[in-house]
Amino acid sequence: MVRRPVAGALAPAKVCLDMANRPRRSWPALGLLCLCALLAPTAGHADSPTISPDRVIAVVTDDWNHDGRLDRAVLAEGEPLEADLFVYLSTGNDQERRLTVAYRNLVWRGAFWGTQPSLEQISGGDLQVQAQNEAFGRNRWFEVLTIGYRDGTFLVVGYAFDSYDTLDLDAGRDCSADFEAGTGLVNGVPFTVTQPAVPLADWQPAMVPADCAAG
Repeated sequence: MVRRPVAGALAPAKVCLDMANRPRRSWPALGLLCLCALLAPTAGHADSPTISPDRVIAVVTDDWNHDGRLDRAVLAEGEPLEADLFVYLSTGNDQERRLTVAYRNLVWRGAFWGTQPSLEQISGGDLQVQAQNEAFGRNRWFEVLTIGYRDGTFLVVGYAFDSYDTLDLDAGRDCSADFEAGTGLVNGVPFTVTQPAVPLADWQPAMVPADCAAG
């Protein structure tokens, strides 16, 4: 669903600033309104999706384009058993962000603890999106996509997949691949990575190196 700009809608900055001028008892309601305003598209960018606050899994704020203003990455529940990633970059105008990345169904998500994906920022500013099954069955696994901002484009720059068997301690795999360096490790053994870093918009699961593929 695409949300169209609404004439007279409160600007995100005004909504959030109003919180400081209201009694504490009104903060919970205003806080929710503030989050809605920050996640909703700004006027002039009607192609931005509306993200309901109750669908948000995680948010990371940084200044990836180095314009001195805040950018935001949002991991949200998408289709059943999937999670979407949206990245908004500042346009240079106060409190205005443009949707730069919209990747639907980026990673799997479950419905219970131990199966929820996460979004984190690591040293250097790169983002990591992690999916996991740490709850069901004997085969447990973790999948990590590393996403970096390079020369104005968000790229998939790394991939990792770890797995283990709760009944067979000798089974499992520990694999990581650095698409920028062209190197990887599988169970401690180095291998050459031929897959280059690619724009996030072009990423496909088939690009996972064979050494790291689940199976």
